[in-house]
Amino acid sequence: MTASIFQKGDIGASLLLAVKKRSDGDWETGLGLATETEIHMTSPSGVKKVFTAAIAEIYKLKYVFESGDLDEAGRWRAQGAFVLGAFSGRTDVVTIDVRANV
Repeated sequence: MTASIFQKGDIGASLLLAVKKRSDGDWETGLGLATETEIHMTSPSGVKKVFTAAIAEIYKLKYVFESGDLDEAGRWRAQGAFVLGAFSGRTDVVTIDVRANV
C-alpha cells in the first residue's frame, strides 16, 4: 500500500495492495494476464464499494482514488480480488485510516 492514511475526499492518492505469490510457482509471470482486477472496500458505516484496479508491478493491484470515493472519515477495510485463468484470488484484508478535514 502506498499510504495507510488518507484524507476524506482525497483525489489522486494511490492504494497498492500486494498479492501473495503462490508457493506452487503456478504463475511466476505475476498478474500480467489477470482479469476482473478489483479492490473491494467497506467504509466505517458499512457501505461497500468496488473499484476497478490496475495491475502495478508484478504482484500488486493499484487504484487511484477519484472524487467521491473516500467520502467518510474513519477506518476502512480493503481487499483486492482478481481472476487468473481458472484461479480466483484475493489479497489480505488491510485497514486504511481516512482522516477528517478541518
